[in-house]
Amino acid sequence: MPKVKYDQNLLFSDFVKVDNPTLSHMAFESLEDFRAQNQGALPKSWDIADAEKFLKIAREYKQKYDEKDELGKKFDNFMRSFAFTCAGQVAPLAAFIGGFVSQEAVKSMTNKFVPITQFFYNDVTEIIPELPEQQSEIEAFIKEQKLSESTKDRYQGLRAVVGQSLIEKLSESNMFMVGVGAIGCELLKNFAMVGVARAQNAKMTITDPDVIETSNLNRQFLFREKHLRK
Repeated sequence: MPKVKYDQNLLFSDFVKVDNPTLSHMAFESLEDFRAQNQGALPKSWDIADAEKFLKIAREYKQKYDEKDELGKKFDNFMRSFAFTCAGQVAPLAAFIGGFVSQEAVKSMTNKFVPITQFFYNDVTEIIPELPEQQSEIEAFIKEQKLSESTKDRYQGLRAVVGQSLIEKLSESNMFMVGVGAIGCELLKNFAMVGVARAQNAKMTITDPDVIETSNLNRQFLFREKHLRK
């Protein structure tokens, strides 16, 4: 990855987390260095040794981007969380990024709007279990939250981020959803990909009084021609 000039005026996706774009930029630069030192490998999920190696690299970037130490203790926890989870996959976040990239491509091709010209980071760090402040407590925390469990199934990527405990809660959740339009179809797809209501006793109930018309098919991808006027 070629080094791109850092722009301090990063775009914000969430004004509650104003420090996160800068933290994310340092994290991804550190990740490239980590991979270069480890034959292209990412830090292993919830592996303390790999996380500490990653943190050591990240602290070098902190000296460059945060000379006044404005990030404080938040820096270490953010970088550890990043190292613990960067090998995982969160389907709804991937869907957002896919839409965002498509939007920027359309801007560029049509010349109607100006694409972004700087770094843009979007995160969902709130779904990651909050690490204890004391480094000595992290190993016990990982075991307690079942974060290091490795079951090979379709939810393996998500489990690497949120842990087995939350996977089980999602599986056992009941849901009642009103409306399966363009947004509803996207939400249903994301709910399915994170395993909502898949347990034997769980139930997902969907209701929509509208009739499917031909014009719906280009934006409601869960429906086909056989569903018209139903």
